[in-house]
Amino acid sequence: MAKHLSKSLWLLGFAVVITCGLYPAILWAIGQTIFPFQANGSLLAGPDGKVVGSALIAQPFTKDEYFQPRPSAVSYDASASGPSNLAPSNYLLRDRVAKTLGPIVKYAAGPEAGKLVGPDVESWFQKDQYQGQPHLVAQWADAHNAVAAAWVSADPTHAAYVDEWSKAHPADVAEFVKNNPGTPEPKAADLAGKRVVVAAGIADPASFAVQVRASGAVVQLVAYQDHHTYPPASVAALVQAARGADYVVVTEKDAVKLRDRWPADVPEPLVAVLRLHWELNGEAVERALEGILRRPL
Repeated sequence: MAKHLSKSLWLLGFAVVITCGLYPAILWAIGQTIFPFQANGSLLAGPDGKVVGSALIAQPFTKDEYFQPRPSAVSYDASASGPSNLAPSNYLLRDRVAKTLGPIVKYAAGPEAGKLVGPDVESWFQKDQYQGQPHLVAQWADAHNAVAAAWVSADPTHAAYVDEWSKAHPADVAEFVKNNPGTPEPKAADLAGKRVVVAAGIADPASFAVQVRASGAVVQLVAYQDHHTYPPASVAALVQAARGADYVVVTEKDAVKLRDRWPADVPEPLVAVLRLHWELNGEAVERALEGILRRPL
């Protein structure tokens, strides 16, 4: 029996040394010698030599000379996670596809063959008519206000255009205020709709997003692991997302961590307060909790 046990222990020891020591060490040596760039995360450095990102992680680009990155639901924050999958019937997906293909799609046949389609689509919208009926743009914005809100927030010039339009149409703005008494001084995003970024570093961020979505908001979830500490990169990503949304909503737990880190020039996030209702022996539970909190540390 002892002989078999000794052989088994020797075999276990050899396996641990080979699989947990020699094998990783050989792979590390090969990687650092032959593929150092890939082995260290494909890191990219700026002109000053400082690391600015990774070739494996998408980053946002806005200039025409860059390739457009793949979509991100968390503003390209590598420390966060969030779904960006949209159904084919979702107009947000159609809008994203249209923005990507619009500048490059051309007519395939007919008298306009080889001509860009985008200018004709813009001209069609500017006429503001469809099948002889006026106010096409208003009907589109009313039916798909999430896309309209995203359009307004995507570029400061868009919001400025809506503001100028509201000054030139005081009767329409008055009608809006009448129908929305909670917004006596509507801004561009108020006129188009509401888009909310929900940030949560809790055990189940998706459930929090569902609660906010139930209010009728168009929600973009930025999900972090529970007890997320919000380092500067996460705060910067949230600030970037906030500039393209109407509101940022966080939990009380996250608000405490963001309180001293949120930039002063950016509107503070809205804090969702969780109310607890005890269905049984609620007063006794509250007294017990108060007694614990009053104990000296």
